[in-house]
Amino acid sequence: MKKSIKKISNIVTQITVGEPDFPGVSPPNMWLVAGFDRCALIDTAYGNVDEIDAFIEAWNSAGSLPLSNVILTHRHRDHIGGIRSIRDISGAKILCAPEEHASIVEEIGDVFINQVTDGTKLHLGGVTLEILLTPGHTLGSLCVLLDEESLIFTGDTILGGSTTVISPYHGDMSDYIHSLRKIKSKNPKNLAPGHGELITDASKRIDAYIKHRIYRESTIVKALDEGIIDIDGLFIKLYPKLDSRLHQTARDQILSHLNKLVSEGRVQVKNDGTYGLIA
Repeated sequence: MKKSIKKISNIVTQITVGEPDFPGVSPPNMWLVAGFDRCALIDTAYGNVDEIDAFIEAWNSAGSLPLSNVILTHRHRDHIGGIRSIRDISGAKILCAPEEHASIVEEIGDVFINQVTDGTKLHLGGVTLEILLTPGHTLGSLCVLLDEESLIFTGDTILGGSTTVISPYHGDMSDYIHSLRKIKSKNPKNLAPGHGELITDASKRIDAYIKHRIYRESTIVKALDEGIIDIDGLFIKLYPKLDSRLHQTARDQILSHLNKLVSEGRVQVKNDGTYGLIA
């Protein structure tokens, strides 16, 4: 299985194992941050043997300092699957946002997980990590600011190779756009995504993400104005040549945008389940 352990700075190591699961989406990253006194890990990938072995190799290379915390950016299996193994190896405290806690426990089992609040700081000895709650991709997604490196670990809020998915059931499009602006307000130089390579043009990438969502919303509003009233019709209009493996994901993105427009009072859901603009 393909393995990459890459130091992107003196204190940050990117750990990636495997091949893409979906078109355009790279395998999940684990990010190891080493201070003078202790380390922290951001996300745990799926937790298969090759991934755990890669983590141990990277940890040893960083001096095997005590692993004080494992920070989970959100609830999805490809980011939380290694919790048990890494906790058993290291004794690290597991952290997540309150909104993700129940889902993670349900997925992984009875693992003691601590809930964190926005602005929580973790001191590693000369290095400080700050928790940024950034809901959108899921309702409890979070990012992590490493101020000393002007770097933000983004989980799936921002990806290395594509735009991210906003679940209409477990996420929120309005929150997501607000979270993108929150990340930009921190003025990071670089972004360390949950999938893909380090992003070195942070401001440009965030702006592109925001513009993409505004553009997608405008095309939905225009289509509704033209008389297209349901998700099937909007899908055909917006995604005429999309890879069939991504069809359901695209429909979910349309629904997420519609949910936002409904919550803002700009669109109504009719009794037959179709949609229409509110004059």
